[in-house]
Amino acid sequence: MTEISFSDFRNKIKAEEEFRYKGSASIKIDRLRFPNHNEDIDTEGLEKIFRAERGSRYEDPKNHIFAIVKKEDFETALKSAHISESRLLGLPYVELEFERNVTIECLEGRRRIEAAKKVFKDSANRWVVDILLDDASPLTRTYINDGLHFKKGPSDGDYYCKIRGYQGISGKKMPILERMWLAHMSAAVDHKRKRFDQLCNSRTYLKSFDNLLMIPALFSAFQLGSMHTMIARKCPEPIIRYLENIFITFNFICHGKRVSTREEAERLGESAVYRLYNIDKTTIENIQGTAPGMNLEDRNRLYGQVSSGELFKHLSDDERKAAFERMCTETEQRPIPSLKTFFDDKNILLKAAESLRTLMDYTPEVSIDDELYQRLFTCYNHQSNRCVIQVAAGKFGNVSCDSSAQSHLSLIQMWLAAFRLC
Repeated sequence: MTEISFSDFRNKIKAEEEFRYKGSASIKIDRLRFPNHNEDIDTEGLEKIFRAERGSRYEDPKNHIFAIVKKEDFETALKSAHISESRLLGLPYVELEFERNVTIECLEGRRRIEAAKKVFKDSANRWVVDILLDDASPLTRTYINDGLHFKKGPSDGDYYCKIRGYQGISGKKMPILERMWLAHMSAAVDHKRKRFDQLCNSRTYLKSFDNLLMIPALFSAFQLGSMHTMIARKCPEPIIRYLENIFITFNFICHGKRVSTREEAERLGESAVYRLYNIDKTTIENIQGTAPGMNLEDRNRLYGQVSSGELFKHLSDDERKAAFERMCTETEQRPIPSLKTFFDDKNILLKAAESLRTLMDYTPEVSIDDELYQRLFTCYNHQSNRCVIQVAAGKFGNVSCDSSAQSHLSLIQMWLAAFRLC
C-alpha cells in the first residue's frame, strides 16, 4: 500500500476536525476523565493565578479543553437540553447535562481542572469543553492528542519516548507521526535533532536507553544535550552497565526478579510489565538516589510514603509492602539509580575517562576498556596467575587468579584510581 504523504495527512486531519467538531458547551467537571495520566502533576502555579484572579477564566477560548464524546451520548444530551446542535456554535455557552454513567474523554487540560478543584472546591463544578465526536480514526486522534501536547513544550524525554514509540520500539509503528515529532524536534533549540541522530547512530547506547522505555517515568530526567560528549569519550562499558543496573534495580523492586532486558521482563508476564510501566513520576523522584537500606532518615520517610499509597500507587497494599522491603534490601550498599542520577554521575565518569585517556594513545575507534585490556598484561610486576591489587593508600599486595580475573580486577582498579582523582 502506498504511504500517505504528510501534506495529504494534514489535509485529512483538518477535514476530520472540521467535520467532527460540534461546538463548545459547559460540562460538569465530574464527567471529565483524563485517561493514561497516572502521575501527579504540579498545579501550584495555576492555583496562584486562580486565587489572584478570583476565577479560573474557564470560558476564555484558550482555556477550553478538547474532549471526545460518543455520538449517542452527545445526541441524548442535546435532546435533554431541548436545543439543536448549531446552538453549541454560538454564545453564551450552553450547559449540557450527561447521564451519570457517561464520562467525557479529555485530550488535555488536566492541570487546569485539578488546580480549579483545589482552589474553588465545590464552586468550580463546570468547565467549557470543545466537543469532538469519537468516530475519528485512531491515527487522527493520536495526532490531535500529540499536537495539543506541543503547547506545553515537549521535554527531551517526551521526544525520545514518542519518536522511539512511533518507530515501533515501544509501541505501534506510525511513520507519519514519527516524522511529525522529528520535524518538531528539528525546530527546537539546543540542537536536539542533531543530538538525537547521534544517539541513534550509536546502536550500543541506543539499545541501553530503549531498554528503559518500559519505565516511561524515568525519562522525565532524560537529557539529549550532552549526548555528543558522552559518545565522543568512547567509554561505553561503564555507561551501559549503569543503565542496565537501573533496569535491574526497578525490576527487582517491583516484582522481585533481577532481569536486565525488556525481553526478559516481558516473558515474566503482563503483571510484571504493568508494575514497571505504571510507576509514576512522583515515585521516581522520591526514591531515586535514596538508600533506605542503610539510611534511617530515607527509610522512615519512604516507609510512610509507600505505606500510605503516595508512592507506587498502582500497586496493592501487599505489593507496596513487598516493594518497600525489596527497596531496602537493594540499597544496603548503594542508592537507587535512575536516569537523573545517571546524568548527574555521568560528568564524574567522563572526567575519569578523560584522565585514563592520558595514559594511552588516543584511538577514536577503540574504547577505553578495550585499550586498557590490551595494555594491562604488559604492566610491570605482572606474574603468571597473580594480580597486583591496592589494599590501602600506598600499600599493594598480590592475589591468585586466572587471566580473566586478572584483567577484570586490574581494570576496576584503574577506574577506581581515576575516580579518586576527580
